[in-house]
Amino acid sequence: MQPINLYQINEFEADPVAFLKDKLGLCEPEILVRRVKYNACISIDGFRMHLSNKQGTSLGYKPGMQLVLGYRFEKYIHNITKYLEKANERQINKYDGLSEEENIELFDLLTDKMTSTVFKVKFLDMGNKIKDKRENFLEIPIERQCYVIDQMLNILHANTMSGDLKDIGLAGQAGIIKTSIDLTNVKGSVEIINQSAAGLFENYYKIK
Repeated sequence: MQPINLYQINEFEADPVAFLKDKLGLCEPEILVRRVKYNACISIDGFRMHLSNKQGTSLGYKPGMQLVLGYRFEKYIHNITKYLEKANERQINKYDGLSEEENIELFDLLTDKMTSTVFKVKFLDMGNKIKDKRENFLEIPIERQCYVIDQMLNILHANTMSGDLKDIGLAGQAGIIKTSIDLTNVKGSVEIINQSAAGLFENYYKIK
């Protein structure tokens, strides 16, 4: 994928092939897909992502897959979010509905999602790194455990946020999804998915 700056759009549209040759120095370019907009859906080995930014020769994405954990943990995550938003300066008490046992269970579930489901396409390395820090997670206070779980959810949610995992000995901005702008260097199948406005219909363009 070759990014085109906004101020170059008219020149590109007038003669795309000449633009790619003259401005970008490409040799005998062939345009497979004329325009791929930000937030376009890209599938790599079945893992859907949305194109969000460009940094140098890399493209950044936000996950496009729904994280499903079940009602019990959805309710428990709500308790974590409520505590972190309103009361994280005090110690957790019995009225918060939080426990170390459930934190550990949720930690293990999230790392399993990263390493054993479709999320592993882009999060396998990250999931293994987090799993290796399980003992660190067990040793931190319950309040910091809740913070780490919240940051793990940031990584998996459909946005461009990273996760602060310094509490367990990892990076402060972990889990950012990137690929090369040269999609032929990406492992696995790559497809651009065009979706209707209502999301009822899709068509696919296979890159590789």
